Amino acid sequence: MKSKNLLLVLSEKKNFSAFNKDNVIDETENGWNLYDIWGRMFIKDANGISACREGWNCEILLNGKKNYYNSFSKKIISNVDAGGPCYNGWYRQLTSNGWSLYDAAGEEVITDARNVDNFPNGWYKELTASGWVLYNTERKPVISGMRSVEVFANGWYKGLTGNSWNLYNMDGQKVISNAEHIEIFHKGWYEVQTAKGIDLYTDGGKKMLSNAEGVFAYDNGWYEENTQNGNYNLYNAAGELVIFNAKNVEAFSNGWYLEETAKLWNLYNACGEKVLSSKNEITVYPNGWYSELIGECYNLYDCNSKKVVSNACSVSVYANGWYTKTTRFKGVSLYNPEGKKILSNTGGVTVYANGWFTEYTDSGWNLYNPCAEKILADIRSKDELAFGNQIWILKVYNKTFIGDINLGREELIASLKEIISGLQEISAEQFSYFIEYFKMLGVKENDKKAYLLSLS
Repeated sequence: MKSKNLLLVLSEKKNFSAFNKDNVIDETENGWNLYDIWGRMFIKDANGISACREGWNCEILLNGKKNYYNSFSKKIISNVDAGGPCYNGWYRQLTSNGWSLYDAAGEEVITDARNVDNFPNGWYKELTASGWVLYNTERKPVISGMRSVEVFANGWYKGLTGNSWNLYNMDGQKVISNAEHIEIFHKGWYEVQTAKGIDLYTDGGKKMLSNAEGVFAYDNGWYEENTQNGNYNLYNAAGELVIFNAKNVEAFSNGWYLEETAKLWNLYNACGEKVLSSKNEITVYPNGWYSELIGECYNLYDCNSKKVVSNACSVSVYANGWYTKTTRFKGVSLYNPEGKKILSNTGGVTVYANGWFTEYTDSGWNLYNPCAEKILADIRSKDELAFGNQIWILKVYNKTFIGDINLGREELIASLKEIISGLQEISAEQFSYFIEYFKMLGVKENDKKAYLLSLS
């Protein structure tokens, strides 16, 4: 088990909580302590600890100064007024002389600036007395003297001079001048606000809409227009008007689209055929499935319009395609994307983004991995459940349990036994801890006690 040493720390101490992915934190009378996945206490007796992006952590000292640690628990920045991680392993810090920017190798790129930051594409910016300067990956200035500057995901960038924005493409060519506002959508389409309204352009610079109240571009090339009367028009990727003057519209990645009128909800497939019309709300899920509300009950359909669930009190469809239905008097049932029932008539189900899920029963909570293997059973109280990159962290009252995400139940049991076998002695605190852990793993009462007593 990768987290062996951390597990041993948790087995002897109480009241830990999950913190910033694979870390755990506890508070003592002397301050806050932070441990990493390897069981190392890399922050001790801090006045405060805060989580930063890219897995970094910030230690707040008694004097108000700060230390910053990277995702490998290494102190990178010491005793500064402010600082922290930027993108791609870069970082910055503020001292009495100003801001400094460092690359992932720790090389100082900018020093004594009024402000600094970088962007996901490797570009970075510096605030000087004359304004912001933007640098490319070759560390050469691209534009300067800007009141503000921003780089978009597609490599285009915008700069503010006076009260107007200019937009530049990746080659540095000015695409738009003197706009009140500019925004880039995911696929490189962009909106430009002028005194007359909002214009929408494709990534190739073709104007698709003019003087609109609002615009939005979807990843599949569809786009919508907010009109002056507050309603919406929807256009397909060919620029053809598909929906006119609706109360609301939405387009989906599979080419389907939804229209809300004053009286009806209408759902259309990629061929423009009306699939469903309802007086009540229609919900479309990321996998293309959809549900309709009829009275107080829900029907759920797959992407081929086959009815999967009828007359449920509620339905949910998750990112991995699993779904739940709740029926009156019977509880919640969980199904995989093929319709196989995984859990039946439980007291509650929670599916997490990584595919793990929990089930509530009369005897407690059960924890399952994405393969529907029951890892823990009859958990007394699920006070906290968190998932890091490598471990899951479960807090039950004042005890915190962890396990490697890639270990099945039997592998986890074997790993625990191996860890315990390596101990020279087992304290009373550890004995209680491992007894409860083995119980949740479903190890028989006599087996776990006999095993632990033979080692104690």
